[in-house]
Amino acid sequence: MKTTIQALQLSQCAVTLAYALAASFGHAQAVQEDHASTHDMAVQGVFETREQDWRNGAIVYQVLADRFVPPANLEAKRALYPAPKVLQRWNEEAKPGKYLASSNLWSHELDFWSGDLAGVTSKLGYLNDLGVDVLYLNPIHRAHSNHKYDATDYLSVSPEFATKEDMRWLTDERHARGMKVVLDGVFNHMGRNSDGFRDAQANPASPYCNWFFLDDQ
Repeated sequence: MKTTIQALQLSQCAVTLAYALAASFGHAQAVQEDHASTHDMAVQGVFETREQDWRNGAIVYQVLADRFVPPANLEAKRALYPAPKVLQRWNEEAKPGKYLASSNLWSHELDFWSGDLAGVTSKLGYLNDLGVDVLYLNPIHRAHSNHKYDATDYLSVSPEFATKEDMRWLTDERHARGMKVVLDGVFNHMGRNSDGFRDAQANPASPYCNWFFLDDQ
């Protein structure tokens, strides 16, 4: 008899628990009709705003202009690659180089394949067909190397690629196709060959001294 009563009590507890779980689940369903969870109620509208941001979920295509498309007129560009820069054949594979003390760079940083922004623009239809939303350009500002992360002037476009006016026109062409343009930048440092850095090294009174951290290293 005692065993039967205990079993009945356990059965009643199970039913009570089942009702409690059902009620809780029903409440969760009601909450989830408008929110992913109760925590989202505190930040209502935040995620909707993020969804409207063009950067959220965008398809990004990154381009190193020097090696994306062969130039339309290579001969017209040869003078833009004076020694120690080396103009490679388009089908030449990139190879490790050696350090050039006279240039403060490695020789493979001075190997160029002559691509430019006009070539990038010629492929905008191809990028649209891929569904690209954002064209992300590796640095195009003036610099000595092929990768342009050693900036010498952030306010001008490297002549191997285009002029500043050309860049404005090319950007308009991209925007006309509904594509965003993002320019890569490395604004926390400049190249060792930049005029500002060299002047700061040589002249303690240089106006560029506060641009850099200069010490015995």
